[in-house]
Amino acid sequence: MVGGSNSSSSNSTYAAILDSGSTGTRIHVFRFNQSLQLIHIDDDFEYYYKVTPGLSSYTDSPEEVVESVMTLLVRAESVVLEEYQAVTPLRLGVAPSPSSLSSHLSLLSLFLY
Repeated sequence: MVGGSNSSSSNSTYAAILDSGSTGTRIHVFRFNQSLQLIHIDDDFEYYYKVTPGLSSYTDSPEEVVESVMTLLVRAESVVLEEYQAVTPLRLGVAPSPSSLSSHLSLLSLFLY
């Protein structure tokens, strides 16, 4: 699934970012060479997928947070070469409104413990 003109897997690394906001949660996956230049994933320099609604919609059903985020992680796993999955950093960015910050953090803590 990974391709492009600079597709040598032995010289590349990946990074994945979960971006959670009020309208949805997105996964961004990037691939880099040793010089930190972006390498194509399929036809683009980024793999992107979004699920809706935003995490703040799940305050009464935290199990749906797990389902939503797992959907994104499975998508990311499908583009990161298996040999790199265990070492690919995953970062979380949260952009909630101030009123929903505590609920976002509570729901996301399910993945930290």
